[in-house]
Amino acid sequence: YDDDKAKVKCVSASGVEFRVFLYRGRREYSHGIIVEVQRRFGYSMDFEEITRAILDAAQGLPAAAISAATTGYLPMVVDDEEDVPPPPSGASSLRMISMMFGNQGYDSDYLALQTLASLTDASRMGAATAKSVSTELLVPGNEVGTKLTQLIVKNPSDDLVNLQVLALTILANALSAIKGKISEDLHEAVRPKLVQVLENATESNILLAQQAARYIECTWQDDEDIDELQSALQKAQVVGQSRHMGLERQAAATLSKMKV
Repeated sequence: YDDDKAKVKCVSASGVEFRVFLYRGRREYSHGIIVEVQRRFGYSMDFEEITRAILDAAQGLPAAAISAATTGYLPMVVDDEEDVPPPPSGASSLRMISMMFGNQGYDSDYLALQTLASLTDASRMGAATAKSVSTELLVPGNEVGTKLTQLIVKNPSDDLVNLQVLALTILANALSAIKGKISEDLHEAVRPKLVQVLENATESNILLAQQAARYIECTWQDDEDIDELQSALQKAQVVGQSRHMGLERQAAATLSKMKV
C-alpha cells in the first residue's frame, strides 16, 4: 500500500494483477471516498466477484465469499445415455502445456502456468484430474516439471516473480494432490531457494513466500533439518503479521502441523 498515492497493488489467487485507488470525493460525493479498481494484467472469471467484494466492503456491506462455482471453469456435461468419460490423461495435458511453453515469451509462459495451476488444483478440476496431471508432472525428467524447477530456483526479479509464484503454486498443488510424494532430487533442488525466500520475505516476494510455506507443509516430514524450516517459517510469519494475512496464516498452519 502506498500511503502518499492511496494506491494498493494486488494480485488475486488466480494471478490477476490489479490496483485499488482511493480518491477524496468532490461535489455531490464530498461526504465520502471514491474507490476505483483497475485490472492491469491477466484475467479470471472470478475477478468480477473480487471487484464486487472490494466495492461492497468500501460501502460497509458484508462481503460474500467467492463461490467455487465461479472459478472460471465450465462443468462437465454428460448425456444420460453415455458413460462418464475418464479424467484427462496427465501426459496429454502436459503435452499441451509444453507446446504453450514452446511459443516463448512472457504472455505464453504466463498462460501455460495459469492453465497448469488450474489442472493441478483439485478444488477446480476435481481430484482425479489433479492427481493424474500432478503424478505425471512430478515424474523425474518430465519436461514441464523440469521447466518449473528451473523457474523456481532462478533469482527473483520484477519480470520473473509472477511466473515464479505460479510455478511454486503448481508444485504445491501437485504435492497436495498426491499427498506429498516428491523425488529426492527435486526436493534438494528447490529446498534451498524456498528457505531463502521464507527467511528474507519482503513485500516484493511475499506471495512467493506464502507458496513456499505451502510446499513445506506437504514435505517437512521427510526433511533432514526441520529446525531450519521452523526458523524460516517463524521469520516469514512475523513479516506476514505486518504485511500479508495470507502469509501469516499459511506459515502458522505449517508450523502448527510441525507442532511448534
